[in-house]
Amino acid sequence: SLAGSTATLDEILKYSFQELLQQLDAEFGAIFLLDDGAGELRVHQPSLLGIPYGEYKGWGSLPIDDPQFAATVTSRQRSFITGSASHDRRILMFFQTAVESLGIESIVDVPIVVRGRGVGEIILCSRQPDHFSEAELIFLSTACGQLAGAIERAMLYSQTDDSLRRRVEELTALTRISRELNASQELENLLRRLLDEAQRTNRTSLGRILLLDLKEGADRRIRYALGTDLGKALHRHEEQALEREIALLLNDLDGKAYPGAAEPVRSALLVPVFYQDEPAGV
Repeated sequence: SLAGSTATLDEILKYSFQELLQQLDAEFGAIFLLDDGAGELRVHQPSLLGIPYGEYKGWGSLPIDDPQFAATVTSRQRSFITGSASHDRRILMFFQTAVESLGIESIVDVPIVVRGRGVGEIILCSRQPDHFSEAELIFLSTACGQLAGAIERAMLYSQTDDSLRRRVEELTALTRISRELNASQELENLLRRLLDEAQRTNRTSLGRILLLDLKEGADRRIRYALGTDLGKALHRHEEQALEREIALLLNDLDGKAYPGAAEPVRSALLVPVFYQDEPAGV
């Protein structure tokens, strides 16, 4: 099969997808892949079939910090099937334009999962109601598993010495943190080690950990702060990470996002901390 050949990833995805489209008698379809560098779920243009450029333009990419991303098949790693898309409220706004403009009624959408992580999804569509069956959903899921192997190989081949070194550093940091968790019962020591390892691994000059006051009825106030002194209040981006309950990767900041910083902040990674399924810090 192409998935096990020496063809390029674009060729594998394009021709494998064409075959899937024919076998399931679908009219439209696309493969979406997660672009970590750009921080978005992006349509794989070589595999875009049956959809004119003007029709897919509105749903060509979805930023991972968009609230809709958490509900995608890629993020949830759960397949989706419907035979009445025009009346199905589960359809994301991201896809709604294509559904309406193309008159799509049937959709089967399956995640592409590599090493337990959703890296994309395959979507097949038809104007006919109830066009896809559960058996075809299973068939498509099997095909996704084969394509996931090809994507994983491409990801490994594309890694540079620097990215491999970063990966080793990340794994080493996780080992050190795990050792500290087993050896220490003091919260401050654990948080300081976590912050040190996070800054070392990500090669950042600034960083802090904030824990919130979780008392019932309390406003979102900082109870404990460790690391770079950026003021005693939550900043706008930290509030966003807590509100959305997702990690935020912010690039190309104007340098004024954190006015209390000793140097201009041009990029930031903010990860919410949870306690009993509730945001407890960042």
